[in-house]
Amino acid sequence: MQSATFDTTQPTRSPRFYRGRHDYRPLFDRVVLSYAEIKSYPRLAAACIDPDPTVLQQVWRPHLSHFCCDVERITELAIGGNHDLEAAWFKLAQGESVPRAVEVQVVSKCGRLYSARGLDPRHYFGIASRFGLEEEA
Repeated sequence: MQSATFDTTQPTRSPRFYRGRHDYRPLFDRVVLSYAEIKSYPRLAAACIDPDPTVLQQVWRPHLSHFCCDVERITELAIGGNHDLEAAWFKLAQGESVPRAVEVQVVSKCGRLYSARGLDPRHYFGIASRFGLEEEA
């Protein structure tokens, strides 16, 4: 019977180290893309008589305003007044590139709070339950 060999050059990591690791990038992207899309909608619409059902969806409504306010408040809370991270968040929202270290910092800080506060647009607007996306989240 052979004994187990261990690689002594690599530091051992406890389960506690891996417990806190989570990839928040998909959630961050969903929140930021939804926020940017909602902000592009017209603010005021007196009437919508277009028979196209997608046009009706692209009108500013109170629940969209609540989502945008929640994203802004939670992002401000996550970034904590750091103007460099705030500028990086807006660049990421516009699809621009930022340094990798800054991107990782913004995504992890914001993504952690987006997850904790339930800002995933699929759950916030009830899309996940309607279209069976529960297992993807």
